[in-house]
Amino acid sequence: MRKRTTVFSILLILLAATALPGLATADVDWQTRNTIKTEKTPLAIQVTADGNRTFILTEGGTLAIYDNDAKLIDSIKVDPAMSTLSADGTGDRVFLGNTKDNRVHELLIEYIAQFDYEGSPYLGKSGAPVVLAVFSDFE
Repeated sequence: MRKRTTVFSILLILLAATALPGLATADVDWQTRNTIKTEKTPLAIQVTADGNRTFILTEGGTLAIYDNDAKLIDSIKVDPAMSTLSADGTGDRVFLGNTKDNRVHELLIEYIAQFDYEGSPYLGKSGAPVVLAVFSDFE
């Protein structure tokens, strides 16, 4: 009878250890990566899924766009009544909401990159506009 009790006790302890993992303690390590100082009080913050863009809506109607290194890319003046913010995973579509009159504005954002091509060979007019199309949905 003693062996059965010991085996049962061991099985019960193993079952409790696997079924109750929430009772284990763990440490959390953290550090401040960046700090963004805004001119006015931030109302809402949204980060894209890839983490490359951070949108901050501030009092007075400013939507600030920051890159992954917390550098300001651009700021957009928006309706000062806007108080909520949401963005799609890429940061190409941003939604601003006004909770007082139930309006939502959808902003379509295109990012324009500046390239330094001074001294590079070219064919055609040197000041001609260039459009770079990226096809990323091929399977």
